[in-house]
Amino acid sequence: MRIFYLLLLLVSLTEVLNARDDVFRGKNVGDVVKGKNVAYRIVDKYLNYFVLVRNVNDRDTVQREEEVFLPERVDSLMDVIVYEQLTPKELSRFMKRSKDVAAPAGGLIIYCLLNEDFKMKEVIFSFGNDSSFWLDLPVDRFYEIEKRLKELQLTPAERENLDLTKNDVYTKCFSGHVSDIGLEAVRKAKSRAPGENK
Repeated sequence: MRIFYLLLLLVSLTEVLNARDDVFRGKNVGDVVKGKNVAYRIVDKYLNYFVLVRNVNDRDTVQREEEVFLPERVDSLMDVIVYEQLTPKELSRFMKRSKDVAAPAGGLIIYCLLNEDFKMKEVIFSFGNDSSFWLDLPVDRFYEIEKRLKELQLTPAERENLDLTKNDVYTKCFSGHVSDIGLEAVRKAKSRAPGENK
């Protein structure tokens, strides 16, 4: 019996030692998860099913009631940006897990607040709160994705198609979705490109 308790203690200690401080797994609403260059706060767990995380430096607190889906071009660029931040091994893990979970829970939903130039100024990430791949991705990787996303800007034609005015950036939230289908399309396109080393 003593051996059983020693083994149980050893397993518990191993789990504690292996727990990472720079990932979202095991964290709760209000917790701040720190990386080397960034910190994200878990701002909500929607129906205890989706986790929403946000950079602690973001200051925009205006409540947006209306959600607008980003144009297809921007959504495709999001797939490319996320793809480029994942290692081949991580990409394989994501593809495998996504096939086991109903969309969009397996994917990554990206909510964006735009500035008056229709460029992304703040980003909120949302993903499944179960066995989601994203719970184990270090926050510094989210930061690299966030920095690249903030380089994106809607074109005048896209703004016109969405019938957007400058005032809309204060009343609307914009969103895109990164899925296994999108990342697989990027992988195939890159595998056909000359000089691609992934």
